Amino acid sequence: MQPVEDPSSLLPFEKEFVQSARLGGTLRSKYTNFKWSVDSLPHPKVILGVCDIRPSYNFSASDENCLAEVLRNTKFSKDVQFRLASLDFEHVETVQKVLNEMGFYITYQYDYDTWKLLPERADMSKLRELAKGVEGVRLEDAPVLNYFWSYSTDESLRYIKYLIEKTCTGAVYVGNQIAAWGVLHTDSTIGMVHTKEEYRGKGFAKKVIAYLALKILEVGATPVCHVSDDNIPSIKCMEALDFVKGEKVSWILAKYKS
Repeated sequence: MQPVEDPSSLLPFEKEFVQSARLGGTLRSKYTNFKWSVDSLPHPKVILGVCDIRPSYNFSASDENCLAEVLRNTKFSKDVQFRLASLDFEHVETVQKVLNEMGFYITYQYDYDTWKLLPERADMSKLRELAKGVEGVRLEDAPVLNYFWSYSTDESLRYIKYLIEKTCTGAVYVGNQIAAWGVLHTDSTIGMVHTKEEYRGKGFAKKVIAYLALKILEVGATPVCHVSDDNIPSIKCMEALDFVKGEKVSWILAKYKS
């Protein structure tokens, strides 16, 4: 893999990848801390972004055979569990096979549908109205986000604090109490959206998502959320905000067979 110092140099190729919206958002975002590399220049078929805040690899591939070759030559950590984030669903079987050949086993896999906000199809005045009153998550509320996050781990509190301090977050406060929140992950996707049970039914989640979507649009990227197909409240929220359902993606957690 060849390192890429300027991620914006990869933007001309984003439309060649299935997850062009997520890739384009990550490349454009001022909130990412990824180290980028490609399989070849001037025309890459595999783009890899590695996040050092927590062990995470973001592969985008237009050619499955090239992806398999890149995987075989990637020096995955043998000491800690790592993530292959937001994989094209059609590539999952190949990824699992290659990782197994390399001595790793899959500890968990979870699948989501991609939901995108296309400005030309969205009611922008509605988004701006909803976003009023939303503010950033306060650092002292990081443990609250960690407690309610379905994917919290021993390392996740550190990650959440990083997001609050370095990326963009959104929250609705009632008095001094945080009622609802969401974040921009390091790949610029909207996530971790949650409303405390006692505040549900007030539209707070929509306000948070609208706020974060507008922040992403400011940098010329497409707002993206990943939602499981059984999360009916979140799907209704996506539809109400004019997000459009797109491709299916997978997250894989893997660990070395020690």
